[in-house]
Amino acid sequence: MRRNKRAEIELTGQRVKAPVLRNGDRYSQETLDWWMTWINSPQAEAFLATDWERLQMLAVLVNDYYLKPTVGKMAEIRQNETLLGATVLDRKKTLMKGQDGRFLTAENNPQEQAPSVSDEELYGMLNGGL
Repeated sequence: MRRNKRAEIELTGQRVKAPVLRNGDRYSQETLDWWMTWINSPQAEAFLATDWERLQMLAVLVNDYYLKPTVGKMAEIRQNETLLGATVLDRKKTLMKGQDGRFLTAENNPQEQAPSVSDEELYGMLNGGL
């Protein structure tokens, strides 16, 4: 019987030395906050050079999104962030666990912060609501 076992990623909680955001002086404060969220996230410990490069490229789109939000830009951002373990479900899919062996969630990750805007509020803003 063949069993496919995926490798788990155990995170130790150590801070990482993240690269500097290229052309950071050209970005909005929201984009800089987004970058800081990623470099301070527990999953950043598992990032390789290719992951950091993806975030560097994504920063351009994130900044553009904050200047002129569209559903298409948000979809692209979410798709890329999913690959980096942005949500609890994403981390479960990639088997990212904290030192205690549990999947990273807001309950067992003191660094996790609640989002400033809910999905519902975001869609409302994009559709001219709020």
